Amino acid sequence: MNNQKKRLFIGVPLSEELVEQLITFADIFASYGKIVSRENLHLTLFFLGTVDEVQITDIILKTEQVFKNYDSISLEPRGITLFPPNSPRMVWLEFKKNQIFSNFVKDLYKELSTFSHTELEKKQIIPHVTLVRLKKSVPFNKIDSSLKIKNLIINSANLYESRLAHKGAMYTKLATFSLKKSF
Repeated sequence: MNNQKKRLFIGVPLSEELVEQLITFADIFASYGKIVSRENLHLTLFFLGTVDEVQITDIILKTEQVFKNYDSISLEPRGITLFPPNSPRMVWLEFKKNQIFSNFVKDLYKELSTFSHTELEKKQIIPHVTLVRLKKSVPFNKIDSSLKIKNLIINSANLYESRLAHKGAMYTKLATFSLKKSF
């Protein structure tokens, strides 16, 4: 039997208001790289990578268990940043470190590590939304912007399949998970 493989991640969709703000702001980087399309803007909680399609049901069940243990999470914007700092390849809307968010992500990694090749120990948990993938260097290290962003309230997230296409990634929502208490 031929098992189908799918490239999966768990991400937080953004409000239409935030998407509008970010797309408008990202336009200033159009000459430096590829702006992430409005339908692909999200905050990634966990990138599973390529998994067997038969594992999706188990992934959904384990993810639901983690979500049941947390109330909504509020992330405060830190600002627009370039990442990684020494040799930037992306423009981010970065959020301030948040211990509850970090614990939440660590719990997702613990529950889902058997399905993924991603190792949390090697990754720093930096909540962010990728706005632009840079193709050439931007002439400043940190971007000062007057962009006023409200806190991002995480009430739910989605399991997405990511298919790489010529025009960029295309995401399909496979499941939705809600935190136990919403703001």
